[in-house]
Amino acid sequence: MNKTLRYNVIAMLLGAVAMAPKALASSATTVVYFGGFGSCSVAGDPGDLKVNDFLSDLGEEIAGAREGAVRVIRNCFAVGSSRVFSTQTFAGGEPSEISETNPERLIDSLASQLRQAGSQVVVVGQSHGGVMAARLVARLQAPEQVKLLITVDPISIRTCGPMTVTNGFLGGLFGGGGDPGCVGEPAEIGELGAAIANGSSFWLNIYQDDFAPLHSGAAQRADENLRFDGLDGGWHPMGAHAATETDSTILELIWNRALAVVE
Repeated sequence: MNKTLRYNVIAMLLGAVAMAPKALASSATTVVYFGGFGSCSVAGDPGDLKVNDFLSDLGEEIAGAREGAVRVIRNCFAVGSSRVFSTQTFAGGEPSEISETNPERLIDSLASQLRQAGSQVVVVGQSHGGVMAARLVARLQAPEQVKLLITVDPISIRTCGPMTVTNGFLGGLFGGGGDPGCVGEPAEIGELGAAIANGSSFWLNIYQDDFAPLHSGAAQRADENLRFDGLDGGWHPMGAHAATETDSTILELIWNRALAVVE
């Protein structure tokens, strides 16, 4: 049964996908993170992700607390580009990089590599990246392998592009709400809800609705929904939605949940 709680927070936007092949022992852990639209620069470096240090620290913490290799896969959308970029790093190792223009192909590649590796997996995604994370879990269909899925204020890729957000934002200035395609549970998650829920051991969905033109909502098939209330987006034009990327309370929650499920 879904549980909806209220929290205080802030945030930032994220988006999409993949990695280079390498087999892992079954005792290994893979952390997959999906950033949202514009989460890296035009050059497409996932090192631009604002949570880059957090992901490195989480990988090191898991490696220190559990036996077995740890791989962290970072994914981002380049600003002003349809290209998506990905790096993978083993704890203490050098990153390797790939890029791709087709998110479906990247999801297929990532799912295939995770199946081959057999490692336990934690998948996290914010904004557009939340939808990508959910789609990966739905495609993989390995609940015994995917220990945890966390979607953070997921936003539809299909119905909520940059122009749709802008139009909704302008409407909000005159007292209106956001475009229907940019608010509430994303269409992709609604359609794939059963496959997403069945593809992971546990699905935590985090959302806010303080920023009227751009926000997610409760995911009907999630194991748990957490609503973050009273968010302050500060100077960022995407307001409270943008804050969810780096808010310390959200990151601490991700950290604790990830450490609790890996074996």
